Amino acid sequence: MSILSGLKPGDITSAFEKKAQIRFRSGRERVGWYVLDNQKLFRIKIPRIHPDWSIGVKKDAQRRSQLDVEEFADFANCPMNGAAYERIIRKRLSL
Repeated sequence: MSILSGLKPGDITSAFEKKAQIRFRSGRERVGWYVLDNQKLFRIKIPRIHPDWSIGVKKDAQRRSQLDVEEFADFANCPMNGAAYERIIRKRLSL
């Protein structure tokens, strides 16, 4: 079973909102930008909260977050805090 299949949509959404400080716009899909040093770096798109998301939706959120699967699981399940996420993004994007 994939690591992503055990992640809950609410946990993923909460991690983006609280740890990455992303403010999602409401609409058919929720869209928000990850901003670092007053610069929009990448867009996160997630569906509205449903009881479950498909593996494809979770994989898309993981890919857009710039994290590998294990890091994304830590991000959604709480071991990774916002400062650790920022350090990873700075390293990956050479900022």
